[in-house]
Amino acid sequence: GDKADDGEDVNMYVVAGVQPADVTVQRCKAAFPLKGSFHFRFQVVVDGDSVWMDCNDSEKVPFVGGTVVMKVLRLPAGKVSRPAGGEPAAPAQARQGAPQPSPPRQPAAYSSAGATSPSVAQRGQPQPAQFSSVPEPVKAPELDREALVRERLRKKQEAMDEADRLHKERIGKETKDKKDKAEAAGRLREELDRWAKTDDLQDWKDLRTLLGTMHNVMWPNNEWQPLSLSDLMMSSSAVKVGYRKAILYCHPDKHNDAPPEQRYRAERIFEAINCAWKKRDG
Repeated sequence: GDKADDGEDVNMYVVAGVQPADVTVQRCKAAFPLKGSFHFRFQVVVDGDSVWMDCNDSEKVPFVGGTVVMKVLRLPAGKVSRPAGGEPAAPAQARQGAPQPSPPRQPAAYSSAGATSPSVAQRGQPQPAQFSSVPEPVKAPELDREALVRERLRKKQEAMDEADRLHKERIGKETKDKKDKAEAAGRLREELDRWAKTDDLQDWKDLRTLLGTMHNVMWPNNEWQPLSLSDLMMSSSAVKVGYRKAILYCHPDKHNDAPPEQRYRAERIFEAINCAWKKRDG
């Protein structure tokens, strides 16, 4: 297997009765001690790099550092190994004729370098390797497709119900906010009109007057610091600074989540300060 690259799970067996220089792929397959269909790959060195190569049965096996190193892959039932560029290889026992009896298993000498030691092959004494057992494949549990469909539909329905609940909640909140704001406008409109407009309610008051009296129409518990009316009357720079502070403090976007009265007062003050500023510049 691929573990052989790391020096793990390496086994060794002997090809007996032949000189190392005469060992072919076919003889390696015939001497392989396990029964079944296998695919063999042999290690070769090309330009200093180690690669794995498929060989035909009649080819001599390649040696790497005086050792034959190969990977052996067990094939599924009914499958046979197909050498590179040739026909499917016949099982090892069929090529040899009569079945080869397997010698008794003995503990093998493990080597991280490869599968066959040339010194052992030269002695011609069979020393079969002990191979690790292949674990049985774990069967995946069968899926209950109907249960999966029911679960998917349940989650989809829950998501739809949650979206519908949030939509109704948002609509209800918007409706209540509009109602509360309308009630606040009914109570506060006259007060803010007197502060922002002239006596005939046809025009906006002077910007300096609005900035100097803005604290009188602010909402409860505000943190606005009153501006000095005398400073506003004497300094145009004080008017400009006061205008910017008032616009930032009363901007409606900063009061979206505030109570209805605070939102209405902020909107009216913001509108009056802006219109008075435009009137002054005009």
